[in-house]
Amino acid sequence: MDTPESSPASQPSRASLPRDLIQRRVPHILAIYAGASWGLVEFTAFAVDEFLISPHWTRMVMVTLLIALPSVFLLAWFHGKPGRERDQLARAEKVGIPANLVLCVVVLTALFGGEGLGSVMTTVAVETEDGETIEREVPTPEFTKTMALFPLDLGPGMAEDDAWVS
Repeated sequence: MDTPESSPASQPSRASLPRDLIQRRVPHILAIYAGASWGLVEFTAFAVDEFLISPHWTRMVMVTLLIALPSVFLLAWFHGKPGRERDQLARAEKVGIPANLVLCVVVLTALFGGEGLGSVMTTVAVETEDGETIEREVPTPEFTKTMALFPLDLGPGMAEDDAWVS
């Protein structure tokens, strides 16, 4: 009779990993996180457009949500399995989640530390010759774009009535 050298329970098989991921609801939780992240990025983009705040906020939220993905995976792995409640955190969670948060702060500081995250508009007050103060909202120089315009030569064959086309 042929006996295996070791029992199947002692060797993890590759087929058990996808089954274990599904039992622990990891894909479900990651899908919910992806949907909620997309909603948060869209809301941030709406707030940037509506309230004239820095467009860097949208990128900052997106980078934060991508960097926080390992923490979400750890939480899903250790707490997604139905049944018993875990009263204590696993060592991987105790080390991994704070390390991921520190990494998030370092990366965000490196990427967005020197960026202006305030308003796109600046209030400028100018005093007229009569002593009257006029306040205007002008774009912050960081968010203005330069454009060059060149006079176009219409060339031969273009009538004066068609000059508006150019």
